[in-house]
Order: sequence, then structure tokens, then C-alpha cells
Amino acid sequence: MAPLFKSKGEKLRFKPAKNDVCMDYSHQVTLLRHQGEPDFEEKPKKRKSRRLTGIFKKKDSEYENYVPVKGHGELDEFLSRGYQFVVLDLSETELAEAAVEMLHHFVTPILGRNFDSSHKQLKAALYETVREMKESHFRSSFHNFYHAVGRTQLLHMFLSEHLSQRIPPSHMFFLLFISLCRDINFPGTSDIETLHESGMLTEYETLGEYRAEMIQNFVDSNPFINTFMHVQLKVRFLKLIDSVLNYTLDGKSMQDISENTSNLLHSEHFALLLEVCDSGHLTRPYGDSRIWSEAFVVETEAFKQLKTFEICDVDTLAEIWETLIVLQRRERYRLSSESENLGSITMKNLEERISPLQTLMKNIDKEMSAEYDHQMSLNAVFFSLNASSGTFSSSVWK
Repeated sequence: MAPLFKSKGEKLRFKPAKNDVCMDYSHQVTLLRHQGEPDFEEKPKKRKSRRLTGIFKKKDSEYENYVPVKGHGELDEFLSRGYQFVVLDLSETELAEAAVEMLHHFVTPILGRNFDSSHKQLKAALYETVREMKESHFRSSFHNFYHAVGRTQLLHMFLSEHLSQRIPPSHMFFLLFISLCRDINFPGTSDIETLHESGMLTEYETLGEYRAEMIQNFVDSNPFINTFMHVQLKVRFLKLIDSVLNYTLDGKSMQDISENTSNLLHSEHFALLLEVCDSGHLTRPYGDSRIWSEAFVVETEAFKQLKTFEICDVDTLAEIWETLIVLQRRERYRLSSESENLGSITMKNLEERISPLQTLMKNIDKEMSAEYDHQMSLNAVFFSLNASSGTFSSSVWK
């Protein structure tokens, strides 16, 4: 068997999912709450990617007369639950519908002059776009499409309730789109040094640069964007993706943001908002928050094991993820069987990553920040109580 990573000097480039073999997307509840001895030899089934060709000419498209499973009122109510929104309560179909509804809410400002939000094929095209987004997320324990929708719902709430007068209308759609795509082809860790040491993503100096290229490729070839969006706005969108995802939130940049919060927000503030929403699972009801915190540990530990694992062929990202899925099953079983200080891990994450972001949020919108801080503090109490217990919550793996 060939080694997983190529020898020193050789570049291993992660290819976009459209060039890879897409894998069936299992329900996230099953994935997160798996229990019992895993079958380490089992491999996920592969299926060919369904191409987005001619979706506007195909009269028999399953999305042409798109009608959501949940009524529009039900979806609106569900999305408006704020911090009580639990993404795992959605089926896979409802998950896609929620994403469509959030994009559709802010779609009008980006449309070309020949279209409006009631165009009969617009929602169908949005649904097809969301389906492709979902297929571009791999079945990771944490960085998956359920996480993307959960993050985007929090961003949707911020935009709707707090920031609608401080962000250009078209940019609100852009930010929601970026949020849903932020983790497409995610490599398994945010540690760029570890990736480089492993021979991966050596063409990129930062993970933000890699993410920006993945999303720009997605946007540039997307039928919905190329059909409904004004061409000049598409150019702005591509530039915004680059500026937002390549903005480094280090100590100096955070200080700069805190001192420069004019009435109209800019790309550095957008980068901050995405980072805040990405950790939004820590503001959800504690049971849901704990599931996602455990999933983050599983994914992180699985990637650490990846360098010692071997597979026959590593030419595509999908094949690397097949190995990671097996390793994540192993980690779930190990962590549910052994003592693991999840509380300490989560509290460390709160202190090192979330606290600086919370401070900066106050300079953007104090009311928004106060609500976020309150929800975070509720979970921090529970996690701190478990910080010395040394237990991994096997009760949620049902």
C-alpha cells in the first residue's frame, strides 16, 4: 500500500469536489450519535457527481416546481428561533430548504434587471445550488453541511435583527452564500502548519486562501449566479470572497477592527462575523452544544491519526475523506469508552478563541453582543462544571 501523503517535495493539491467522487451524505444525527464498536474495514459508498448542466432547460427537473416539505410559515418560524435553533432537528430535505429560504430572503438586491424574487425558476435554481453545496461537504463529524446551515442561521439572525442598516443589501446575500460554502472541501483541520508538514495544501500560505479559492471556483461556475446575478455584482462578489476569507484575525487586526467600527461595516467586520457564527454551536441549548463540541474533538483527533494511516490512492480529496471517516468512527468509539476531558477542551476554546471575538463584537453592535455573551455564558457554566470531571458524554450517542 502506498503512503497516505506524498514524499517531500511533491505537492498534494486538494481538488474541488466537482472533480472528485462525491459520497452519500448520511444524516448528521446518525453520524454524531453513532455508538458501538465500529467496522474499521467498512468504506462509504461512492457515487458519481450529478452535474449541474442545463438546469434551466430541463423541463422535467425535480426542482422546477419546487415546493418545500415545510410550509413557508413553518420554515420562517423555525429559522426565527434564534439561539434555540437546533439544526439536528431538521431532516436532510428540510436542511436544504432552510438554506434556500435564508438565501431567498436576501436575494432581491443581487438579481439582474430581468428577474425578481418571484421568478418561477429562481427558487428551483437556488435549491439546485444548495444541493451542490451539500455534496461539496464531506461527512465529517463537525465541518459538514449541518454545521454550515447552523452557522448561517446565526448569521441570518444577526443580519435580519441587528445589521440590516449597516451592510449593503447585496452583501447580506453574499455573506450568507459564503457562510454556506465556507467548509466545502474542508481538509480536516484549520492548522495550516500541520497541513504543510503533512504535504497538503503546500500551494496555499493560509487556510483562508484555500477556502477563498474553493468558493470562488464554486461561484464562478454556478448556474444560478451566472443566470440570475448581475455581472458587475458577480465581480464584486468574487472580490469580497477573497478579502473576507483572507483577512487574518490576529491580535493586531482585532485591535484595528475594534478602533474602526464606522456606521457601515467592511470586509474585516464580515470576517469577524463569520468567525463568531462558526462557533455558534457554543451558544445553542446545552445538549446540542455538547454534541457539537464532542464532534469537534472527534474530527480533530481523527486528523492527528491520519498521518499514520495508509490508503492505496490519494489523488482526490474524496479518497482522503474516506480514510478520515474511518478514523472518526474509531475516535468516537474510543472517546465514548475512555475518560476524556471535554469540559477542559471546550473551556480552552472559549478562552483562546471566543473571548477576543466577543470583545470585538461589542464595537459592532452592543445589543447583538450582549445576547451572544449571555447565551455563551449559560453553556460556559455547564462546560466549566465538567472541566474536571474527565468524562465524555456517551449519553448523547444514541
